Amino acid sequence: MGNFMTKIFSTNLNKDYLTTIPSAERSLFFTFAHILNEINAFHKLLLWSSNESFIGNEAENHGRLTFEFMFLGLLAGKLKEAGKFLWEEFDKSEFSKTYEANLRPEGKEALARIRHYFENKNNTIWRIRDSLAFHYTPEAPKAFDAAFLDVPDNLKAYVEQGGRANNLYYFAEILAGRALLKTKGDLGDQNIYLKLVQEVLEVAGWFVTAFDALVSEFIRRYQGNIWDGHVESVEFGNLQPTKSIKLPWFNDTSDIYE
Repeated sequence: MGNFMTKIFSTNLNKDYLTTIPSAERSLFFTFAHILNEINAFHKLLLWSSNESFIGNEAENHGRLTFEFMFLGLLAGKLKEAGKFLWEEFDKSEFSKTYEANLRPEGKEALARIRHYFENKNNTIWRIRDSLAFHYTPEAPKAFDAAFLDVPDNLKAYVEQGGRANNLYYFAEILAGRALLKTKGDLGDQNIYLKLVQEVLEVAGWFVTAFDALVSEFIRRYQGNIWDGHVESVEFGNLQPTKSIKLPWFNDTSDIYE
C-alpha cells in the first residue's frame, strides 16, 4: 500500500506542425482526447464511490451511495454520447478505416465490443442516460411519487444544524434509485443495482482502451514531428492505490463557508 510508482512525462505538442495536418483528422484527435479525459475522470469517481471497504456509520455509507448513484448517471451519459460520436463522426470520416486497421489488437477488440453492445438500443447505458439518473424530465415527479408509494425503505434525511453543505436528502436517492431499477427489471433482486454499476464500469473500460488506441494511432503517425522536442519527468512520490481513495459526503466546511 502506498508504494506504487509510475513514470509520467510532460511534453508539449508542436502547434506549428499540427496546422499542416488536415483539420478533419486533427479535430478527431482533439475530440477523442477530450472524451477520454472525461471518461477516465468519471470512471475513477465511480470506482472510488463504489468502494464498499469504507463503510462507516449509516450516514457515511448513505453519502457514499449518493455519490455512487450520481457518478453512475453522469458516466452513463458520457458513454452514450461517446458512442454517438464514434459512429456519427469517426465512422463516417475518411480516416476511420485506415485508423482502425492499424490499431493495436486490444483497441480493435474494444471497438468491436462497444459496437456490439450498442446494437441493442435497450442496453443499460441508454436506459440510465435517458432516465432520471441523468435527466430532469417532466416525468420525473411522477416517477418519484410512484416509487414513494411502494418503497419499503426508511426515507432518511440528514440536516446540518446552522448549515447546508452537509445536508443529504437521502430519501430522494432511494426514490430515484428505485425508479431507475424499474427500467432494468426485478426490484426484488438484491444484486440488480450492483450489476448496473459493474456493467457501466466494464463498458467505460472498453471506451478507455479503444479511444486511447485511437489517440495513440494519431501520435504514431506523426510522432516524428508532433512533439516540440522537450520532455520532462513529473515526480509524484508514492501514489495512492485506487481502492484506498475515499470520497466523504460529510466533511468540515468551515474553511469555505462563513
